[in-house]
Amino acid sequence: MADRDDRHDRVLPEEFPDCRPMLAPLSEVTTRVTVQELLLRALEERPGERIALHVAAQAVTLCQQMTSTPDIPLPATTTGQALQICCELTTLHPALTTRQAPT
Repeated sequence: MADRDDRHDRVLPEEFPDCRPMLAPLSEVTTRVTVQELLLRALEERPGERIALHVAAQAVTLCQQMTSTPDIPLPATTTGQALQICCELTTLHPALTTRQAPT
């Protein structure tokens, strides 16, 4: 989309709900990932509604499901097990834009 000026904001119109009550009963964290703002830009420029994130040692790859759009490798700091997360973009984007940095 580099040759186009239009941009689409996929943020939900409402405030993203507090997810702490939902996360409290989950098991202890096994993987942590810290990425730069490049992830948000990449998400906003991707077509489609579903994406996948492949987390490996010191890298995250953004994949578009069921399209021929190329994967985007992103630098990241990771600890723990490698994993793959698949979700709706309208769920992930608001969660990332309201995130809190680790303390």
